[in-house]
Amino acid sequence: MLFTDPASLPILIFLHIAAFTDARMHRIPNLLTLAALFPGGFVLGAHYLYRLLGLCLILFPLFHLRLLGAGDIKLLSVVFAWCGVDRFLLFFFFSLIAASIPSLVLFLRGRRRAAIPMGPFFLFGWICSSAYPFAS
Repeated sequence: MLFTDPASLPILIFLHIAAFTDARMHRIPNLLTLAALFPGGFVLGAHYLYRLLGLCLILFPLFHLRLLGAGDIKLLSVVFAWCGVDRFLLFFFFSLIAASIPSLVLFLRGRRRAAIPMGPFFLFGWICSSAYPFAS
């Protein structure tokens, strides 16, 4: 699915840009998220917006508890709206597994409150979920 599905190209480009800006500046710009909304809204229609708003509401407590940043939640919502539940769960699983490794290293070094840019891990999760043979 990674190399054969042209429909996933816009989200792949979006995740590359988001990973780069998050790694450099520790933030995902609102303008980038807004630009990522338009292709899915035109292609997928109303279901896209329902998924987008639904996941934002579900993930809001993670922002309130300072477990994820607002940009991370918006990025996750765009990915969820684009790919649906099955693919998103696989993507999120791979992303969290990848992010747990540097988190564990920081935890063991005593830096328990260090902020980790999640954008690169979300890109890694998308690539892994795309290469997974049973991804739909």
